[in-house]
Amino acid sequence: MKNRTIFFALAFVALIIAFSACEKEEKNNTLDLLVNNVWVYDSLTVSDEESEGLVIAAAFLHYGFNDCEFDFSSDGSYTVNSELINNAGVWELSGNSLILDKGTEDEMEMEILSLNDETGEFKVPLEGDFFTIPFNGYATLIFNSK
Repeated sequence: MKNRTIFFALAFVALIIAFSACEKEEKNNTLDLLVNNVWVYDSLTVSDEESEGLVIAAAFLHYGFNDCEFDFSSDGSYTVNSELINNAGVWELSGNSLILDKGTEDEMEMEILSLNDETGEFKVPLEGDFFTIPFNGYATLIFNSK
């Protein structure tokens, strides 16, 4: 009986170590994918196509991001360039979120839905009023690696 208890305790500890290692590996993989690629905006989808305000906000977001290239550096800085935008800032990973310009009025947090060598999908919350038309939902931004 005592051997059985020790076996289960060791198995439990091994599982905890294995899950911790997987989480660190996933975070490192996300970091590597972000910094080893230049990400070019492709398209977006919205959570509620029936919401007039949300569709309008997403259309402005799409227009603003059109042809944007994001380049993330391992030092925590990034640049974004397009015909409309030439900007630089700082970024960080927090769990499964990518946070741009944390602590500033330009802060943007995006949930990483998927990320691989070819594409990335990021969920961005959208909330507010567009000329008195309220909206609340999210857009999923799709990027391709260059």
